[in-house]
Amino acid sequence: MLDLVALSEEQFQALWRDRIEPLLKDSEGPRIAALAERNRRLMIGLPIAGAVGVAASLFTAEIMPAFIFGGMAAIVAWGVAEGPVQKVARAAKAGALTTIAEAIGVTFSGTGRPSGVVDRFRSLGLLPSCDRENYDDWFHGDRKGCGFDLFEGHMERRHRTKNGETWSTVFRGQILRVNFPRAFSGTTIVQRDAGVFNGLAGLGSSLERVGFADPDFERKFEVRSTDQVEARVLMHPVFVERLLELEQQMRGGRLRCGFQDGDLLIAIESKDRYEIGDMGKTLVDPARARSIIDDLAAVLRVMDAVLTAEQATLLRHNQARNGGAT
Repeated sequence: MLDLVALSEEQFQALWRDRIEPLLKDSEGPRIAALAERNRRLMIGLPIAGAVGVAASLFTAEIMPAFIFGGMAAIVAWGVAEGPVQKVARAAKAGALTTIAEAIGVTFSGTGRPSGVVDRFRSLGLLPSCDRENYDDWFHGDRKGCGFDLFEGHMERRHRTKNGETWSTVFRGQILRVNFPRAFSGTTIVQRDAGVFNGLAGLGSSLERVGFADPDFERKFEVRSTDQVEARVLMHPVFVERLLELEQQMRGGRLRCGFQDGDLLIAIESKDRYEIGDMGKTLVDPARARSIIDDLAAVLRVMDAVLTAEQATLLRHNQARNGGAT
């Protein structure tokens, strides 16, 4: 079983050569055929969209309806044309992600999420309420005795207008839950610093702000907790560094996390990750697999950093019980 955090170049090349490359080679023929089908459909659909625009203009004697109806027809035409390409992309992605998951001893599902986890995030204010939600790319497994679930979420809120309703995205990104063998003694919330709005986040909460001596840390994060001592142990330099690395790797923002009971909960806003990439180019490119593996490795490093803090805490407790002996 491979460890993505310690994955050597030789191990990656073997994984690519023996398991991922053959799978993607099998998708090359369908990819090329799907691109040809897309072009054929566009040659039919785009002229029809243009005709819809002209007809709208003639019927109303105005130019604006031509852009509106013609544009809508063009969007429909593109969606129909893109269908075969996206079907191949989804199949290639599912195959690659399943293969990588199997190589590291976890499971992958293209849809779904673990029951109750999102509610835990919302109870701590880490995710917003919404009217419509969708989840996919779910990894489930175990690392060093800690169970984890990693998945993507897209949450939207409905807005009613005089012309009907519109939808706006209130969260899109990565959601991670890690369950540790030992429960945390308190509840700790960590958020990117929001300046003057930090105080608003704590209104009505039993969590108190945790101060840190490092001014650079204070500029980057706002920490609130029911256990000041534990919060400072958890927010050790390695863990903070891994959080920032994860945010950068995911090309995301507004990272927030919580520690409660035995769970570490992390949400980070980002575009879709774990995608197979540009379907206009060959699928047989190791860079596609490397990007997915680097994303997963960044998540695992965060888990390892918390384990380091947990081990340090246990060591202190043991030393205290033994009167300071090592």
